[in-house]
Amino acid sequence: MAELPKRLGTTVATSATNVFDNGNTASTYTVVSSIVIANTSATSYTYNVSTSATTGTHGAYVASGATIAGNDSVILVAGVCLDPTNRFLVAHASNAAVHITAYGVTGP
Repeated sequence: MAELPKRLGTTVATSATNVFDNGNTASTYTVVSSIVIANTSATSYTYNVSTSATTGTHGAYVASGATIAGNDSVILVAGVCLDPTNRFLVAHASNAAVHITAYGVTGP
């Protein structure tokens, strides 16, 4: 089956929350190609994005304590690989006005 790019998940969480769960099937993998952070407020806020082996808990950071300006967006071109061991993409921001969305492919 061909891999198709898709939206993996999104969050507006103010505490560490899964954006995507790769699952625990041995042959399953996900490549997160980009992560879009959008701030819908005029105020600057901070955000964190990481991969983790534990649900809802930050692990290896892609971005930690990064600031996004008011009414701005940031696109992280990531190439982050998730597998059954390191299966969660976790994110949160300091305010619910910050939306974090991940895009990528899953296989097989």
